[in-house]
Amino acid sequence: MSERDGSSERTPAAPDAVRRAIVGLGSNSDPRIQLARARGALAAEFACVALSSERETTASGGGAGCYLNQLVVLETTLEADELAARLKQLEADLGRVRSPGAPVAIDLDLLALDGRVVSEELHSAWYWRAHRSELGV
Repeated sequence: MSERDGSSERTPAAPDAVRRAIVGLGSNSDPRIQLARARGALAAEFACVALSSERETTASGGGAGCYLNQLVVLETTLEADELAARLKQLEADLGRVRSPGAPVAIDLDLLALDGRVVSEELHSAWYWRAHRSELGV
C-alpha cells in the first residue's frame, strides 16, 4: 500500500530484484523423461524453491494423448516478458516443435510472477488447480 495516497498499487520491483514465478510444465511425449529434463534445465538457470506432484491429465481441447503436468515455483531476476521468452527458448532447446497435431515434448508456461497472474487463461485452467492448491499458490 502506498503511504502517500492509501492505494494498494504495488511498487515495481527493482530491475535486479528476485521475483517468484509459477511455471507450469507439461508433456504428452515421454512425459516423465521430458519433465525431468525440463526440471534440470530450469534448475541450471533458476533457483527452484517448490515443486508440485506430477499429475496425469487428459488433453485440453481434445488434443492427442494424456499429459503429465507439474508446477515449479522458481526465483528469477527476469521480468515477465523476458522470463516467458526464456521459457519458450528452453522449450525449443528441449525439442519442442510447434506444429498442429504434433506431440508436445515439453510445454513451459509462465502462470504468475510475484503473485501477479501473467495469463488468466492458463492460471485458472482446470488442470492447474490441484497443483496450485498443493503448493498454496
